Amino acid sequence: MEKRIPLIIDTDPGVDDAFCLLLANSSDRVEIRAITAVAGNVPLHYTLENARRLAGMMGLTETRVAAGAEKPLIVPQETAEMAHGKNGMGGLELPETDKEVDPLPAWDVIYEECKKAGGEMQVAAVGPLTNIAIALLKYPELKGLIKHLTIMGGAQTAGNHSPYGEFNIWADPHAAEIVFQAGIPMTMIDLDACHMSYLTDEEYDVFVGMRNRYSECFFDFMAKRDGERRKRMAGTPYAGKYGPCDAVTIAALLDEDLFTYECLPVSVETHGPCMGRTVVDYRNRAGKTPNCRVVKSADRQKFVDLFYKMAEVYAK
Repeated sequence: MEKRIPLIIDTDPGVDDAFCLLLANSSDRVEIRAITAVAGNVPLHYTLENARRLAGMMGLTETRVAAGAEKPLIVPQETAEMAHGKNGMGGLELPETDKEVDPLPAWDVIYEECKKAGGEMQVAAVGPLTNIAIALLKYPELKGLIKHLTIMGGAQTAGNHSPYGEFNIWADPHAAEIVFQAGIPMTMIDLDACHMSYLTDEEYDVFVGMRNRYSECFFDFMAKRDGERRKRMAGTPYAGKYGPCDAVTIAALLDEDLFTYECLPVSVETHGPCMGRTVVDYRNRAGKTPNCRVVKSADRQKFVDLFYKMAEVYAK
């Protein structure tokens, strides 16, 4: 049997973060060593509780769940409750669990688990990059212990929280710039990549209709709530499409052929009207060393197939 990929998921659950965790857990290719919560979509006390309950729901008894940063490094905190609801789950109360929170903060857990993995650890960061930045600042040697970092963040074209800023990067641009310039092998799954990877409304209906062990406690609620999304997207270029961005990030890790990439220099604007913008230097005008894989194209059907496979795995 192929050796499983050790994985840390740094997250701010978040509905699409829940899909991300469920997709990762459905794969026999990865072993989730830790789930580290960060403030982002909603405040930390909600994201941590959601992470704890999701880990318990999925039976991740050996996976560490740790609390991370309550606020960004420098900029004032703003959340995305308008999209995720007050508790991050759109009002869904996840099943209670006896899963305990690790006594160490997220950055210490990240460092310890990366050290244990002996340079084989992969990290998927699907929220603001505050925890990762703090871990790198506290443990400079950490950059040599992460085999690859895959983030959900940034945009090559338009943002979703400001004209150019994607929320995860915009929410803590200083942390993002620290991470981008750290010298870690890195892939950016940006908004443009996520817009290439979606389920049509019809495909989403098929997916949630595939009965499985999480239907009653998660998928049925998401199916009912989905009517709000469809009304909100009506008349926009995204009508008829469901793209859970954080799950796209895990999909990219599970299937290397989902996207084609180009390695390019990427930096982050940390102030001014373009704060949070990921600046992709396509022609390398600044003469910098390429530091990040950027998505160029996608095989959308592969993403749909992974979602259907997830439902099939949980139906067993």
